[in-house]
Amino acid sequence: MVYVDRANISLSSCKFYQSLRTGLYVYGSGASATATNCTFSDCGQGVHVAFGSPSVTLAYCTISGNSDYGVLNKSSSTVDAEHCWWGDASGPYDPEGNPDGKGDKVSAKVDYTPWLQHPGGNVPPVITLTTPPAGGASADSSYTVRWVDGDPDDDARIALFYDTDRSGFDGRPIAEGISEDDPSDSFTWDTSEVPEGRYYIYAVISDGINPPVRCYGPGWVLVDHPEPTGWKIRIAARAMDVVDSLCWAGVDGNATDGYDPRYDAPKPPGPPSGKYIRVYFSHPEWYAPLGDEFSRDIRKERNLANSSITWDFVVETNISGYVSVYLADFSQVPPSYWIRLQDLEGGTVREPRVDPSPLRYYSSGRTRHFRLSVGLSELSRYFFAGWNMMSVPIIPSDPRTSAVFGDDYPQYYLYEWNGQYSVPVGVEVGKGYWLGLPEGGRMDVDGLLVDRTKPYVLSLARGWNMIGDPFNVPVDWARTKVCRCGDTLSVSQAAAQGWVMDALYSYSGGNYVLASTLRPWRSCWFPVMVDSCKLLLAPSSGPLAKVAAKASSVDEGNWLVELEVTSGELVDPLPCFGVREDATDSLDLYDLPVPPAPPVGGHLRLYFPHPEWSCPLGDEFAWDIRAPVPRGGTKRWEFRVRTSLEGVPVKIRWPGLERSVPSGYEFILVDEDEGTRVDMMEVPEFSFDAGQSRRFAVEVRNCPSGVQMSQGRPAAHFLLQNYPNPFNSETKIGFVLPVGGWVRLEIYSLLGRRVRVLMEGSLKPGLYHLRWDGKDAVGREVPSGVYLCRLVVDDDQVAVSKMLLLR
Repeated sequence: MVYVDRANISLSSCKFYQSLRTGLYVYGSGASATATNCTFSDCGQGVHVAFGSPSVTLAYCTISGNSDYGVLNKSSSTVDAEHCWWGDASGPYDPEGNPDGKGDKVSAKVDYTPWLQHPGGNVPPVITLTTPPAGGASADSSYTVRWVDGDPDDDARIALFYDTDRSGFDGRPIAEGISEDDPSDSFTWDTSEVPEGRYYIYAVISDGINPPVRCYGPGWVLVDHPEPTGWKIRIAARAMDVVDSLCWAGVDGNATDGYDPRYDAPKPPGPPSGKYIRVYFSHPEWYAPLGDEFSRDIRKERNLANSSITWDFVVETNISGYVSVYLADFSQVPPSYWIRLQDLEGGTVREPRVDPSPLRYYSSGRTRHFRLSVGLSELSRYFFAGWNMMSVPIIPSDPRTSAVFGDDYPQYYLYEWNGQYSVPVGVEVGKGYWLGLPEGGRMDVDGLLVDRTKPYVLSLARGWNMIGDPFNVPVDWARTKVCRCGDTLSVSQAAAQGWVMDALYSYSGGNYVLASTLRPWRSCWFPVMVDSCKLLLAPSSGPLAKVAAKASSVDEGNWLVELEVTSGELVDPLPCFGVREDATDSLDLYDLPVPPAPPVGGHLRLYFPHPEWSCPLGDEFAWDIRAPVPRGGTKRWEFRVRTSLEGVPVKIRWPGLERSVPSGYEFILVDEDEGTRVDMMEVPEFSFDAGQSRRFAVEVRNCPSGVQMSQGRPAAHFLLQNYPNPFNSETKIGFVLPVGGWVRLEIYSLLGRRVRVLMEGSLKPGLYHLRWDGKDAVGREVPSGVYLCRLVVDDDQVAVSKMLLLR
């Protein structure tokens, strides 16, 4: 079994089999695993993806014969498992997505389509472009590229590019991800946004296994078109490996809402045989000479303030299976406009600016009707039953809670935070709320979008703040500033000054998790240490950063240990303790407090109590980061586990401990309520029966790996402090010899009476440990008090240390 813990790994042609548990186990945010041509067979789970949001890709793998799951995904991300063999041509068994599959079982959030129809190797694909012709061609708004290809495995993808010369294969993309199995062997290139000029086209075909094959077309294309106006949206649909992305909705200043031969293009009929999928607009009222179906529907450009424009379109296919409908490109639409894609028959809705995932439905080989809407001043969002940590990314025209929520939900519960939970009267943009729903549903909010050309200023209170995204796009947290008393700093700089803590906590799956930024319709807890702070939130304009890794290096001055506590369905993934070279044992910017619990419902929390810190955010901390443990020294982290459950077992885990800390350390988990001690290096978890609260501690000792060495050996004889100290029944005493000799280790009372000789004899160089059970030379228990441990080497006293025995 291979464990991947917040690391990056790439596997090829590996075999994982006959494991009672898991072949490949991936967990933790920041982890990344790619497996190509690997075999996962005869395991409990072939691949198990645990908590966090790791990136996992499985390609051309054999996943079969596993008793429990082929792929089990419990993380927040989706596993990419396309082009795998699942043990049967019908694909994996998915109760929701592929109930007829006879292969290995998969869980939710596993993308397994398309799958391989047979096991074995992969034949290299081939391709030849037949256009543009050798004598050249011209294009205004589009040009059709044609080719001849071959791939016996039917698993290759084709990408098209255009270049200013016919060499180098260094051009810009036209289209990517075209299925080699597409019977049309053609693609219509939208040249309306391509600068005028002469271009050469080349194709790249790749099956992900064999080296890609590249070729240029025979001639060139001259792009010559009038200055474009308006904007367009490209609509696409996919069923299995068949894709149609040749459908455009849009507006133009010179177009009308009726039939315009210059702008509205008819849709060719479907093929007489073979699999196909078509996306088109139906306009029988236009009485167009080439039919009622159109691939382009361009309307008159208009001001969409307080209005909207809609396009109804049809998806037609003869394929029985799942169909995905999505917007392939909407980059031309002004950012102040909202976009909505709606399944008119299934009722599901997507807002691609917020959630670009496709609309999916199961087709039995017929048509289905959809609607595309674009407008201004109204946004909508679906919220699930239960508690949602949310915000509203629009300034409501009527901010009363009854107007914002009451028209969408017959029953709802809303709370805000002002040092404690209370019921709000109105809704403010940029502020976070808890929304409780007995039943899930969609809410619509009318109002004005926040100006995204300048930062949004949000006033903060000292303590915990529930903040929301004021924009209808994610916030660029890297450009967010904190302003106080005329000074403006980045969030990390403000944290270093003690104004705030650089942490955002979102709510997902019933647990708090660290977030990398604010997103539309969601809210986060943000901790503030002082008064008079304001946030200057900036909208994003590109890819967002991920949550930073918790540790960049592992050595004596920098290590972190993650603790995970679970009880039934409840999980607390936040707790973490460790050391940093620039940290202190008191409150500093590395210690992260625990946010307030949700208004109601079950809870499970592991926290480090620090009332002595007098932190305005509370006494409970999720992260407790200290200064390094001195060599030969010990530090103790006390923590508590609190749960609302009774009689349900609680489990504490410390995954990947040995890889998270340097060598030469001891980690002892102490159950202070029961007196149990556990060596965390030997045991991976600890379980106990749930109560209201339980007290624990972790004792960390920097052992002799920290003794000063000279040419690989200690520079001098060294007597280590006994551990534990004070002790009750037994303690361990260690010492290091740089050279061999006659050694005597003795125990004395403070009156100078020798109590016991623990050992005497000749020893070689090295590290030694002895235990004293608190008894004298004849086996009698000695009374409580201070005792001296004396190390003598070759009749010379080397060192003496004090020990405290408490009966």
